[in-house]
Amino acid sequence: LSLIPSKHINEIYINRGGNFQDKGIASKIIIQKLKHHCIDFAVGISKKQTDLLIQCGMPENRVTLIHNGLPMPAFDYPHKDLSKDYLRISTMGFISDLKNQIEGIRLIKLLRDHGINAILNLYGDPDGDNEYQTKIAHEIKILGIKPYINFCGFVSGENLFAETDILISFSRTEGFGRSLVEGMLRRKPIIAWRGAGGPIDITDNGKYGHLVESNNADAYFKVVCSLLDNPSFNKNNVPNDVLSEFIGVISILKYFFISGKCCSNDTVVSVSFALSIDLSILAIVCLL
Repeated sequence: LSLIPSKHINEIYINRGGNFQDKGIASKIIIQKLKHHCIDFAVGISKKQTDLLIQCGMPENRVTLIHNGLPMPAFDYPHKDLSKDYLRISTMGFISDLKNQIEGIRLIKLLRDHGINAILNLYGDPDGDNEYQTKIAHEIKILGIKPYINFCGFVSGENLFAETDILISFSRTEGFGRSLVEGMLRRKPIIAWRGAGGPIDITDNGKYGHLVESNNADAYFKVVCSLLDNPSFNKNNVPNDVLSEFIGVISILKYFFISGKCCSNDTVVSVSFALSIDLSILAIVCLL
């Protein structure tokens, strides 16, 4: 414990989402805090978020990337071959224009028109945007696919993935993309729009998942067909060291030692060395 820096930290600002260029509430908060020198460090939960913090005026040497930490799955999920006979596509998040689930509804229509028995599971509650809920309902009616769209409401835990073959995020923007990481941990093929931000980090620029260049049903359709036609393309062989980046205790430890940036290089090296030697002991200390 003597290695832990003792300097007092006023505040570590954590940016979970938002676009500072929109002059909205997120930008007002951080600009005000910077003006009053309240922030010692800022944390972005994805590369997109750290870039936004720097653009907003936070010194680059005081901005750190720490991904959100998640619990490990309750049990191991084996790889599962996909079938055109019955394909369950899931998406997660509040039913809202930002999450863009309408493209998922259009995707199901495309798949079914091409002889693929696909259904869409929408996990999440409406966000209060009645106009978007009406738009979604109208689209389902016009396309004639109501029996194949399931509004599942809020569901947590392993039940989220029991009825999922492919996990897709249709979001226009994602500070991180928690559901995608949860899918990766459970060996589910994941698809997201490159422009959303967080998914680029999560998939290592498409290495461990599938990123579409356009956020529309046609683009998602092409990837789903590739997954169906090429079983090896479907296998989610994400190395354990990559997945460990998103495990909760690792994120906690990163916050625990973030103040090491205030110290000399020798001290920081010592802390990092201790972390690599006995992660379990430091994890216990941190959690206590």
